[in-house]
Amino acid sequence: MPLQHLAKIYQKSAAGMGRAQSSTFRIDYEKFLRSAGLADGDEREIAEQKLRSAEARSGKLLRIDRNPKSHEPERIRLTLPDGELWLFEQIGTPSPTQLREDLARVFEQEL
Repeated sequence: MPLQHLAKIYQKSAAGMGRAQSSTFRIDYEKFLRSAGLADGDEREIAEQKLRSAEARSGKLLRIDRNPKSHEPERIRLTLPDGELWLFEQIGTPSPTQLREDLARVFEQEL
């Protein structure tokens, strides 16, 4: 669930639309969980476990930035462009970049 929600937010972002001005996509950790309807409770704990597991599997493409003093999560960070491909592979759908490239090939074939 958390990766699907992250992918949905990413798709609507400038980075997801191919207008990234940075090599990293970032979102506030609390804002992300609240937007997923996970402000507290057991579902939040499960989502946080899934995020930590995804971070461990990602080879540093997905990172949870933590406050240096409290160690509380502050931001979710996705390294681009490889992180985009990794994220969408995890949820089993083509990435926005892949979809744009496929569409460009269709238009090239039409010419």
